Amino acid sequence: MDLTRGYNLSPSVQSRLRLLDWIADNGGKTPGAIVDLGPLFDRKDQEGAMAVAGNLEALEAQGLLRLQKTLGWAGWSGDVLPPGLDLIEDVAARRGDRLRRRQAARDAFLHWLFDCTLDGNEYPDSDDFSSSKYGAYYGEPFTEQDISAASQWLRDEGYLHGTTLASGDVVNAMITTRGQKVVESERSVNAETQQPAPYSVTTVNITGSGNNVAANSSNVSQTTTVQMTEDNSRQLLGLAESLAQLTNSGLLGLTEDQSREAALVVESLRETAELEAAPGGDVRTLLDKAKEVALAGTGTAIGQTLVAAVDQVIQALGLG
Repeated sequence: MDLTRGYNLSPSVQSRLRLLDWIADNGGKTPGAIVDLGPLFDRKDQEGAMAVAGNLEALEAQGLLRLQKTLGWAGWSGDVLPPGLDLIEDVAARRGDRLRRRQAARDAFLHWLFDCTLDGNEYPDSDDFSSSKYGAYYGEPFTEQDISAASQWLRDEGYLHGTTLASGDVVNAMITTRGQKVVESERSVNAETQQPAPYSVTTVNITGSGNNVAANSSNVSQTTTVQMTEDNSRQLLGLAESLAQLTNSGLLGLTEDQSREAALVVESLRETAELEAAPGGDVRTLLDKAKEVALAGTGTAIGQTLVAAVDQVIQALGLG
């Protein structure tokens, strides 16, 4: 599931999060606890029941849930696997993080305004935000307080303008040029104005082609050069996207400093993938750093899954 932003999640992802919520609320918060899933199918027509079954099977395919199926859906049961338990806890923590929730509300409201403008509605009714695809955070609706605070902050920062009521609420909001630029550049209004330099390893050339060592190393050893073929670049870019998504969604449980470190690794992976070739030692160091970041937070089970993916990339690049 792509949980990068928390808002504007696809309907299927929101449905699966709600299913996990229901399972957790019905006794599925401990390892091995079998939960009767039959009530999920109650009063559902054929199409609705198939949708529930499909989402449950998708959760199982993602390694989050283990199903015990019968011929009739009413007899289905299952238990949540450790990665699923981590996901339930992490999503609950993210929903309860008032700072991140408020920041997400700002981006969500601005993206909604942008979409309304594209549809020819420059002054949309703010009450319509809640029922839009942007109106929920990890499947849980933004509160009126979230929305009010977001619109006021966006007004104060120059991302929108509108009529301010005596209560402070903003009505007849319209996105400004500054707001449009942020959305079009796929940046967050909460992003820091200056980003630190990407994580990198300094190398020096010894002799010949493709022989490099890490500078200032106590144990210097030669390494081969990794040619950035289409497949090798795809491996690194895929890993970068996975790390970015898990970091931004909070599923790795990283601190603010650890999240910044993860962002540097992501940027370096993307930059390395764009090269024609890169020293093998540099690439291996970068991949080891990705593993270190993955295990730095509290989302250990999900971090282990990412580490396994990194190990696969290491083997694919011949750096094992």
